[in-house]
Amino acid sequence: DLPKPGNVRLHFPGERDSDTWRSRQGGLHQMSQGAYLGIRNLAAHEDAEWLENEAIEYLAVLSVIARWAEQTKPAVSP
Repeated sequence: DLPKPGNVRLHFPGERDSDTWRSRQGGLHQMSQGAYLGIRNLAAHEDAEWLENEAIEYLAVLSVIARWAEQTKPAVSP
């Protein structure tokens, strides 16, 4: 779907009707939401310190999201 007028969304290049495109697009969307809720919000709302291996795992998740986001292009409503 295109964003509402005045908004921008990031979309992978390619054929939007393909299963591959929908899978990649949905995966980036859901993984980003999950990381925001499960990593960022925990860090913002708790004072707990992470173990080194936990921090490395969280960085790996964020690295995948960043790599995928770099492959996208802004989609703008007409």
